[in-house]
Amino acid sequence: SSNEAKKILESGLSELKENLAAHKLHLDTIRIDSNKDISQHMDQQQKDMDHGFQQKFLNDFHDRNSNFRREMYEFGAPSVPRSQVRDSGDAAQYDPSRKRRPDESRRLDLVA
Repeated sequence: SSNEAKKILESGLSELKENLAAHKLHLDTIRIDSNKDISQHMDQQQKDMDHGFQQKFLNDFHDRNSNFRREMYEFGAPSVPRSQVRDSGDAAQYDPSRKRRPDESRRLDLVA
């Protein structure tokens, strides 16, 4: 198994360091990982990358949304085109307090 291989390699590390030192090569640390260790490490890296992506997406979304809101408040509400605004002289203004005269017609004129 990979744990047995790891133990065999670790038992020969002192001999390896001595042989390298004889050739004027100095080794500070050696790390031996098993498949299990590597897969756990890769899983953690994937989780970290996913978290980083999610955090970046959230930050980008927040920045775009706050810029949109800021522009709405800075520049005000969009204006209605002049062609769609009713002139005050063209039609009578609605006054809810005004009482209706009995002779007023109850018809609805539609213009296409």
